[in-house]
Amino acid sequence: MSEKLQKRFIEKIRHKIWLTSDHFKMLENDDHVLIGVSGGKDSLVLLETLAIRRKIYKLPYKISAAHINVNEVPYEIDADYFRSMCAELEVDCYIENISVDLERADEKGHCFICAWHRRKRLFDLSREINCNKIALGHHLDDAVQTQLMNMLYHGSTSSMPPILKMFSGRVLLVRPLLFLHEKDVQQYSDYRNFKLIEKTCPYEDDTNRKFVRNLIETIDKHNKIAKTNIFNSTTKIFDEYILKEKFKFK
Repeated sequence: MSEKLQKRFIEKIRHKIWLTSDHFKMLENDDHVLIGVSGGKDSLVLLETLAIRRKIYKLPYKISAAHINVNEVPYEIDADYFRSMCAELEVDCYIENISVDLERADEKGHCFICAWHRRKRLFDLSREINCNKIALGHHLDDAVQTQLMNMLYHGSTSSMPPILKMFSGRVLLVRPLLFLHEKDVQQYSDYRNFKLIEKTCPYEDDTNRKFVRNLIETIDKHNKIAKTNIFNSTTKIFDEYILKEKFKFK
């Protein structure tokens, strides 16, 4: 793709993210948002797009970014690259190190335990630096995977909302990339030549999510709008056709 078309694509993706943020009032005057940065494509796209908008339009909210590093996991973000990117975007940068006993993971698995501790430290940091919002880089594909996993493995219907109140409203969790497909986020990252973290974890055991991801890919080959339909299905529930109570034969 030519440089001109790449630039146009980048501007289109930024515009979609900014429209999502505006529609759901994700970022408002005097907010202090903490962006969770894993070092993957999603979080780096999120970091750049939110910070660039604030810089271009001189918007009156503060942005901080944090990477939570687990000492027991054999990969980590390129700290110099992360700090340099934050400095260029005029974003406060935090790298937090935590320890997690992954040898004693319960039936929920290593990935769940690791993610839980990372998220906990992110929430704690948001309180310490007085953030009222936390932004995460979940996109449409993440939401669809989560929705199907909850149905298949937990017998429940829930997904990822664009905004979620946490701790009785002390902090809002926001997802500005939620209406983007993963392939578009990937393409943006490729065009911007982000230096992505290389994840090689011996504890990785999220076989259920891998199964669901492969299932969605199979469905997508047969119906290209299936993911979007699944994503939108929670907005179109026919109440009279929903089971209202559990029933088991004795």
